[in-house]
Amino acid sequence: MISKEIFSRNVESAFSVLITNYDFSVVESNDGYVRLDSPFVSIDVTYDFRNSFEVGIEFYELRDGVRYPTIPFNIGEVLREHSVPNAHNASFFQSSKEDDVLVFIRETAARLVHHCEPCLRGEPKTFAALAQRRSIEASEYTRKMQIESARVRAEEAWRKKNYQGFIAVYQGLADSLPESDKKKLEYAIRQCNVQS
Repeated sequence: MISKEIFSRNVESAFSVLITNYDFSVVESNDGYVRLDSPFVSIDVTYDFRNSFEVGIEFYELRDGVRYPTIPFNIGEVLREHSVPNAHNASFFQSSKEDDVLVFIRETAARLVHHCEPCLRGEPKTFAALAQRRSIEASEYTRKMQIESARVRAEEAWRKKNYQGFIAVYQGLADSLPESDKKKLEYAIRQCNVQS
């Protein structure tokens, strides 16, 4: 298991290139938490030693010393915005093994430096793009959950040959459906037209 001292020391070491090249400094370092600030960006690196063993890396834009947004951007959002390969793999990481945690921190710091310079420099356009990405991803997630919920009801209606019910469930979702469900919807519409 990773110790608190090893965690903070390794975070500071892994992120030292930010200190050297991007004017960051460690402003707070304690029990599983390291905060690094530049004049324009604030980064929190956390580790939950007690429960989940999750590593968190979150970003804020700094404006006159105030951190924005209220809910920070996570590392996955930042990497996706910069089109970093396998960005989804970084969104959530947890391990109780010291080596795994330290490798993740070092590799993530290297990916940031290699791919995410606009964010590290605090370019306002980057943070505006991150906010827009969050909004789009939230909408896409909501839409996906709506479709998953509808799919359960639609499958039940399909099994019962309740074509009206099937159409009602998928009404307004046709553009987002997989091809197989679109074909079923077309079939259900034809069946209802025949019955009319």
